Amino acid sequence: MTHRAQQLAKQIAKVKAELMKLKALRPGSLSQQYNVCGNPSCRCKASPPQRHGPYYQLNYTRKGTGGTRFVKQAEVKLNNAKGQLLGGTCRWRGM
Repeated sequence: MTHRAQQLAKQIAKVKAELMKLKALRPGSLSQQYNVCGNPSCRCKASPPQRHGPYYQLNYTRKGTGGTRFVKQAEVKLNNAKGQLLGGTCRWRGM
């Protein structure tokens, strides 16, 4: 094996090891939303309004099709504490 081939093999092994450290890859964006309901006597209609939420929504594209899903607040807090929600994708794109 040539010197260049050995260097490439080492680099490939390094990237593979870094990829294995990543947990789930979730490309997309996470947004936080506060909503207003239709009940006229609700706190969200008061002055100043106290909206319902936060609600978290993950927007993503998979196989050319856009999608969205709501994420529970407990899941967001747990994954953010572990740095797993969208961080794996950011690290992957930086390789």
